[in-house]
Amino acid sequence: MGDDGQPARNPPATEVVDLARALRRDGELRAAAALVDATLSQPEVAEPATVPLANAAGWLLLERADLHRLGGGLTDAEHTAMAALDRFSRGGDRGGEATAALLLGDLHSHGGQSANAAAWWGRARDLADSAGATPIGCRALLGLLSLAARSGSKSEATALLDAARVRAEHGLDQALAGAEDEVRAAGSLQTSLAHATVALATAGRAIATRRWAEARLIIAEVAELAERLDSSELHIEVLRLDGWLARRSGDPRSAVEALALAGERAERSGDQRRIALLDAERILALADNESWAEAFELQELAPPEAIAAQPDVQAARLESFAVLSTRAGRLDAAERAITDAMELREAAGDLVAATRDQVQLASLTVRGGRPQQALEMAGAAQSRAIDLGHPDIAIQAGLCAATAAAALGGRLRPVAATARALVQEAVAWGSAADEMAARDRLVATYLGSGDRLAARIAADEAVTRSSEL
Repeated sequence: MGDDGQPARNPPATEVVDLARALRRDGELRAAAALVDATLSQPEVAEPATVPLANAAGWLLLERADLHRLGGGLTDAEHTAMAALDRFSRGGDRGGEATAALLLGDLHSHGGQSANAAAWWGRARDLADSAGATPIGCRALLGLLSLAARSGSKSEATALLDAARVRAEHGLDQALAGAEDEVRAAGSLQTSLAHATVALATAGRAIATRRWAEARLIIAEVAELAERLDSSELHIEVLRLDGWLARRSGDPRSAVEALALAGERAERSGDQRRIALLDAERILALADNESWAEAFELQELAPPEAIAAQPDVQAARLESFAVLSTRAGRLDAAERAITDAMELREAAGDLVAATRDQVQLASLTVRGGRPQQALEMAGAAQSRAIDLGHPDIAIQAGLCAATAAAALGGRLRPVAATARALVQEAVAWGSAADEMAARDRLVATYLGSGDRLAARIAADEAVTRSSEL
């Protein structure tokens, strides 16, 4: 009974979803799941007899599916999301159907099933467009963009980003015309989030096309918006991109700090998958910074088994393990790890990451005393990187090929010329890390040939350049 002597009423589904999301923001995922489960077990929700109840059950199921996702239960998440889709279909809620399809795309992407992810994201886009649910349409397009970028389809990625930008800038204004004040206020929040998400995707494309200053400006603007909106998701992505830029500009310490802050925010939200991916990135930044003890310690913190089994998480951990195994002198273990990671990336359609792994494998092959095999492998990776539109990976492959050529006893002049050309390519690309690696290769080439004077000149140039960067 309630305080007024009347039978106690269960809170409406919308209130339950809001309460569950508040618990999630505080990292109370178990409490959020228990709350949603208790509401879903109510007879009128479990077997909705009316359209409003069917739609309410759909949003509860969708919240529960996302909680399954956060815990790594992709199969449970998919089954629950499909149940939500069914409820929305029965209730005629196109926006709900679009949101369910969007989550199903995310789930298949997490499971390494790119084709299925693309199909669900495409369906989400179409449903969102028909319902005027512009934020969902934007998010679906950005999912498709991520697949295009990973496969090296630059023109498709550009077209998808342009389409998302148009929706973010114009679609919501049209959809909210004439709406009530409360609806317009909620729509305004969604508009801001859509703009920020598209802006971050724009920053990612700017990074991919060497527009570093533009990327930094966009990231700074989104950071301010994330603060105003109090959006943990935006904060985490801003910090992750900050870390990436810091690594490419030769500032691994700043990269470590940014990724650590991102990890702390992910910890508070209970997103185990994101924590695992950020940890793998931070291990690489720690390795760049030669903070080996901390890197080895972080590698020991294994994610939950269900999260670790997801293909991209597994690949990321294998890549960081390979770096640490190399440091420990366990080249065989490093080669096995990077080979497995490369196969996982290929199977998931992430050709860019697979090519980066191929370069790493070629480098390990050189160190393992097989320079001819490494030369062929690096050459193939360089050609593929050029085809994919990734000069940064092509530069790294070229450096590996130069190292292999030197190990094969290649003549000084052509090997040194290759190293100098790679220095200039890295300067043009704008990557301090790649430039200094190329300069190191040039010094090593001269030392290997016994030309100490040329090595000293090249080393002095590297020191001078390092102070300028």
